[in-house]
Amino acid sequence: MPRYPKAIHTLISNLHWTKDTIGMGNSHVRLFIEKPWVLKIFHDCDQGHREIALLRWLDEQKIPVPKIIETAEDKKYVYLLMTKLEGLMSCDPMMVKKPEMVIDLLADGIKRLQRINIQDCPFSLTIKDRLKIAKTYLEKGEVDMDTWDTDIIKGRFQTPQELYTYLENHQPKEDLVFVHGDYCLPNIFIKEDTLSGFLDLGLAGIADKHLDLAICMRSIKYNFETDQHKELFFSKFDFVVDEKKIDYYLLLDELF
Repeated sequence: MPRYPKAIHTLISNLHWTKDTIGMGNSHVRLFIEKPWVLKIFHDCDQGHREIALLRWLDEQKIPVPKIIETAEDKKYVYLLMTKLEGLMSCDPMMVKKPEMVIDLLADGIKRLQRINIQDCPFSLTIKDRLKIAKTYLEKGEVDMDTWDTDIIKGRFQTPQELYTYLENHQPKEDLVFVHGDYCLPNIFIKEDTLSGFLDLGLAGIADKHLDLAICMRSIKYNFETDQHKELFFSKFDFVVDEKKIDYYLLLDELF
Protein backbone atom coordinates (compact mmCIF):
# COMPACT_ATOMS: atom_id res chain seq x y z
CA MET A 1 0.00 0.00 0.00
CA PRO A 2 1.11 3.60 -0.60
CA ARG A 3 2.41 6.03 1.97
CA TYR A 4 -0.38 8.10 3.39
CA PRO A 5 -0.56 11.81 2.52
CA LYS A 6 0.57 14.08 5.35
CA ALA A 7 -2.97 15.16 6.31
CA ILE A 8 -3.95 11.52 6.86
CA HIS A 9 -0.62 10.31 8.25
CA THR A 10 -0.67 12.94 10.99
CA LEU A 11 -3.98 11.62 12.32
CA ILE A 12 -3.39 7.87 12.14
CA SER A 13 0.37 7.35 12.48
CA ASN A 14 0.12 6.01 16.04
CA LEU A 15 -3.00 3.94 15.50
CA HIS A 16 -3.34 0.22 14.88
CA TRP A 17 -5.78 -1.13 12.33
CA THR A 18 -7.35 -4.27 10.93
CA LYS A 19 -8.40 -4.89 7.36
CA ASP A 20 -12.11 -4.92 6.51
CA THR A 21 -12.80 -8.07 4.48
CA ILE A 22 -16.56 -7.60 3.98
CA GLY A 23 -17.78 -6.25 0.68
CA MET A 24 -16.94 -6.61 -3.00
CA GLY A 25 -15.65 -3.12 -3.77
CA ASN A 26 -12.24 -2.33 -5.23
CA SER A 27 -11.25 -0.05 -2.35
CA HIS A 28 -9.06 -0.86 0.65
CA VAL A 29 -10.66 -0.28 4.04
CA ARG A 30 -8.82 0.07 7.37
CA LEU A 31 -10.67 -0.25 10.68
CA PHE A 32 -8.81 1.41 13.56
CA ILE A 33 -8.61 -0.18 16.98
CA GLU A 34 -8.02 2.82 19.27
CA LYS A 35 -10.61 5.10 17.65
CA PRO A 36 -14.00 4.56 15.98
CA TRP A 37 -12.51 5.58 12.64
CA VAL A 38 -12.38 4.04 9.18
CA LEU A 39 -9.96 4.82 6.36
CA LYS A 40 -11.15 4.09 2.85
CA ILE A 41 -8.56 4.15 0.06
CA PHE A 42 -9.97 4.44 -3.46
CA HIS A 43 -8.11 3.13 -6.50
CA ASP A 44 -10.79 4.77 -8.67
CA CYS A 45 -10.26 8.45 -7.87
CA ASP A 46 -13.50 9.55 -9.56
CA GLN A 47 -15.40 7.11 -7.36
CA GLY A 48 -13.63 8.48 -4.29
CA HIS A 49 -14.46 12.07 -5.18
CA ARG A 50 -18.10 11.12 -5.76
CA GLU A 51 -18.48 9.28 -2.46
CA ILE A 52 -16.93 12.14 -0.50
CA ALA A 53 -19.26 14.63 -2.16
CA LEU A 54 -22.24 12.38 -1.45
CA LEU A 55 -21.37 12.03 2.23
CA ARG A 56 -21.18 15.81 2.57
CA TRP A 57 -24.47 16.32 0.75
CA LEU A 58 -26.33 13.61 2.69
CA ASP A 59 -25.01 14.97 5.98
CA GLU A 60 -26.70 18.25 5.05
CA GLN A 61 -29.92 16.27 4.43
CA LYS A 62 -29.73 14.96 8.01
CA ILE A 63 -29.31 11.35 6.86
CA PRO A 64 -27.23 9.11 9.20
CA VAL A 65 -24.00 8.56 7.28
CA PRO A 66 -20.35 8.47 8.40
CA LYS A 67 -18.88 11.86 9.33
CA ILE A 68 -15.85 12.95 7.33
CA ILE A 69 -12.75 13.52 9.46
CA GLU A 70 -10.23 14.21 6.71
CA THR A 71 -9.72 13.64 2.99
CA ALA A 72 -6.60 13.65 0.82
CA GLU A 73 -5.29 12.38 -2.48
CA ASP A 74 -2.07 11.71 -4.35
CA LYS A 75 -1.30 10.71 -7.92
CA LYS A 76 -2.87 7.27 -7.55
CA TYR A 77 -5.39 7.24 -4.68
CA VAL A 78 -8.11 9.17 -2.91
CA TYR A 79 -8.23 8.81 0.88
CA LEU A 80 -11.32 9.18 3.04
CA LEU A 81 -10.97 9.10 6.83
CA MET A 82 -14.39 8.96 8.46
CA THR A 83 -16.21 7.89 11.59
CA LYS A 84 -17.36 4.31 12.04
CA LEU A 85 -21.11 3.79 12.11
CA GLU A 86 -22.58 2.70 15.42
CA GLY A 87 -24.38 -0.60 15.75
CA LEU A 88 -24.24 -3.82 13.76
CA MET A 89 -24.58 -4.64 10.10
CA SER A 90 -28.10 -5.80 9.39
CA CYS A 91 -26.59 -9.12 8.26
CA ASP A 92 -24.89 -9.69 11.62
CA PRO A 93 -25.78 -13.07 13.17
CA MET A 94 -27.59 -11.25 15.98
CA MET A 95 -29.76 -9.47 13.41
CA VAL A 96 -30.46 -12.56 11.32
CA LYS A 97 -32.25 -13.98 14.36
CA LYS A 98 -34.84 -11.18 14.04
CA PRO A 99 -35.87 -11.19 10.37
CA GLU A 100 -39.19 -9.36 10.73
CA MET A 101 -37.62 -6.48 12.66
CA VAL A 102 -34.71 -6.23 10.23
CA ILE A 103 -36.96 -6.29 7.16
CA ASP A 104 -39.14 -3.57 8.66
CA LEU A 105 -36.08 -1.37 9.30
CA LEU A 106 -34.66 -2.06 5.84
CA ALA A 107 -37.93 -0.94 4.26
CA ASP A 108 -38.04 2.16 6.49
CA GLY A 109 -34.51 3.03 5.40
CA ILE A 110 -35.48 2.92 1.73
CA LYS A 111 -38.52 5.10 2.42
CA ARG A 112 -36.36 7.59 4.28
CA LEU A 113 -33.98 7.87 1.34
CA GLN A 114 -36.87 8.20 -1.10
CA ARG A 115 -38.24 11.15 0.88
CA ILE A 116 -35.10 13.19 0.12
CA ASN A 117 -35.96 16.08 -2.19
CA ILE A 118 -34.20 15.39 -5.50
CA GLN A 119 -35.00 18.74 -7.07
CA ASP A 120 -31.54 20.11 -6.30
CA CYS A 121 -29.73 16.77 -6.06
CA PRO A 122 -26.52 16.89 -8.14
CA PHE A 123 -26.07 13.11 -8.24
CA SER A 124 -27.68 11.10 -11.01
CA LEU A 125 -27.49 7.36 -11.59
CA THR A 126 -30.41 6.73 -13.89
CA ILE A 127 -30.44 3.77 -16.27
CA LYS A 128 -28.70 5.92 -18.88
CA ASP A 129 -25.94 6.77 -16.39
CA ARG A 130 -25.55 3.19 -15.21
CA LEU A 131 -25.42 1.78 -18.72
CA LYS A 132 -22.69 4.29 -19.56
CA ILE A 133 -20.64 3.05 -16.59
CA ALA A 134 -21.39 -0.58 -17.43
CA LYS A 135 -20.18 -0.01 -21.00
CA THR A 136 -16.79 1.15 -19.73
CA TYR A 137 -16.49 -2.02 -17.62
CA LEU A 138 -17.46 -4.04 -20.67
CA GLU A 139 -14.87 -2.37 -22.91
CA LYS A 140 -12.15 -2.92 -20.30
CA GLY A 141 -13.09 -6.59 -19.91
CA GLU A 142 -13.89 -6.06 -16.23
CA VAL A 143 -17.24 -7.89 -16.13
CA ASP A 144 -16.64 -11.22 -14.39
CA MET A 145 -19.16 -13.82 -15.49
CA ASP A 146 -17.93 -16.17 -12.74
CA THR A 147 -19.66 -13.92 -10.20
CA TRP A 148 -22.99 -13.92 -12.03
CA ASP A 149 -25.96 -15.13 -10.01
CA THR A 150 -27.49 -18.05 -11.90
CA ASP A 151 -30.84 -17.48 -10.18
CA ILE A 152 -30.92 -14.02 -11.78
CA ILE A 153 -29.39 -14.77 -15.17
CA LYS A 154 -31.46 -17.97 -15.59
CA GLY A 155 -29.44 -19.01 -18.62
CA ARG A 156 -30.74 -16.10 -20.68
CA PHE A 157 -27.36 -14.53 -21.53
CA GLN A 158 -24.12 -16.14 -22.59
CA THR A 159 -21.86 -13.08 -22.66
CA PRO A 160 -21.68 -9.67 -20.94
CA GLN A 161 -22.23 -7.99 -24.32
CA GLU A 162 -25.42 -9.98 -24.84
CA LEU A 163 -26.69 -8.89 -21.42
CA TYR A 164 -25.72 -5.27 -22.05
CA THR A 165 -27.52 -5.23 -25.42
CA TYR A 166 -30.67 -6.61 -23.81
CA LEU A 167 -30.59 -3.99 -21.06
CA GLU A 168 -30.01 -1.19 -23.56
CA ASN A 169 -32.98 -2.31 -25.67
CA HIS A 170 -35.42 -2.94 -22.80
CA GLN A 171 -35.11 0.15 -20.62
CA PRO A 172 -38.23 0.60 -18.46
CA LYS A 173 -39.81 3.98 -17.74
CA GLU A 174 -38.28 5.38 -14.56
CA ASP A 175 -40.04 6.69 -11.45
CA LEU A 176 -37.21 8.77 -10.04
CA VAL A 177 -36.32 9.13 -6.34
CA PHE A 178 -33.12 9.23 -4.31
CA VAL A 179 -31.59 5.77 -3.90
CA HIS A 180 -28.66 4.25 -2.06
CA GLY A 181 -27.55 2.33 -5.13
CA ASP A 182 -26.05 -0.63 -3.26
CA TYR A 183 -28.71 -1.25 -0.63
CA CYS A 184 -27.47 -4.61 0.63
CA LEU A 185 -27.52 -5.70 4.27
CA PRO A 186 -23.80 -5.11 5.05
CA ASN A 187 -24.33 -1.43 4.15
CA ILE A 188 -27.24 -0.84 6.53
CA PHE A 189 -26.50 -0.60 10.26
CA ILE A 190 -28.83 -1.22 13.20
CA LYS A 191 -28.42 -0.18 16.83
CA GLU A 192 -30.92 -1.01 19.57
CA ASP A 193 -33.58 -2.05 17.04
CA THR A 194 -33.22 1.26 15.18
CA LEU A 195 -31.60 1.99 11.83
CA SER A 196 -28.38 3.77 12.77
CA GLY A 197 -26.75 4.52 9.43
CA PHE A 198 -26.03 3.96 5.75
CA LEU A 199 -22.61 2.92 4.42
CA ASP A 200 -20.87 2.74 1.01
CA LEU A 201 -22.80 5.42 -0.83
CA GLY A 202 -20.61 5.71 -3.91
CA LEU A 203 -23.48 4.59 -6.17
CA ALA A 204 -26.18 6.74 -4.54
CA GLY A 205 -28.18 9.31 -6.45
CA ILE A 206 -31.31 9.79 -8.53
CA ALA A 207 -32.69 6.56 -9.95
CA ASP A 208 -35.86 4.48 -10.13
CA LYS A 209 -37.50 3.55 -6.83
CA HIS A 210 -37.26 -0.15 -7.64
CA LEU A 211 -33.46 -0.17 -7.71
CA ASP A 212 -32.93 -0.31 -3.93
CA LEU A 213 -35.80 -2.79 -3.57
CA ALA A 214 -34.18 -5.15 -6.06
CA ILE A 215 -30.72 -5.05 -4.46
CA CYS A 216 -32.17 -5.33 -0.95
CA MET A 217 -34.44 -8.23 -1.82
CA ARG A 218 -31.50 -10.17 -3.27
CA SER A 219 -29.44 -9.44 -0.15
CA ILE A 220 -32.26 -10.52 2.16
CA LYS A 221 -32.50 -13.83 0.30
CA TYR A 222 -28.73 -14.34 0.48
CA ASN A 223 -28.26 -13.42 4.14
CA PHE A 224 -31.36 -15.13 5.51
CA GLU A 225 -30.80 -18.10 3.17
CA THR A 226 -34.43 -18.19 2.12
CA ASP A 227 -36.80 -16.55 -0.35
CA GLN A 228 -39.75 -16.65 2.04
CA HIS A 229 -39.41 -13.00 3.13
CA LYS A 230 -39.94 -11.53 -0.34
CA GLU A 231 -43.67 -10.87 -0.04
CA LEU A 232 -43.28 -9.45 3.47
CA PHE A 233 -40.60 -7.04 2.28
CA PHE A 234 -42.53 -5.87 -0.77
CA SER A 235 -45.69 -5.41 1.34
CA LYS A 236 -43.93 -2.64 3.30
CA PHE A 237 -44.27 -0.21 0.39
CA ASP A 238 -47.31 1.81 -0.64
CA PHE A 239 -47.02 0.95 -4.33
CA VAL A 240 -47.36 -2.23 -6.34
CA VAL A 241 -43.87 -3.60 -6.91
CA ASP A 242 -43.12 -4.13 -10.60
CA GLU A 243 -41.46 -7.54 -10.84
CA LYS A 244 -40.19 -6.80 -14.36
CA LYS A 245 -38.31 -3.78 -13.01
CA ILE A 246 -36.92 -5.87 -10.17
CA ASP A 247 -35.58 -8.34 -12.73
CA TYR A 248 -34.17 -5.53 -14.90
CA TYR A 249 -32.22 -3.92 -12.06
CA LEU A 250 -30.86 -7.23 -10.82
CA LEU A 251 -29.64 -7.98 -14.34
CA LEU A 252 -28.11 -4.52 -14.63
CA ASP A 253 -26.26 -5.02 -11.34
CA GLU A 254 -24.57 -8.13 -12.80
CA LEU A 255 -22.49 -5.78 -14.98
CA PHE A 256 -21.05 -4.01 -11.92
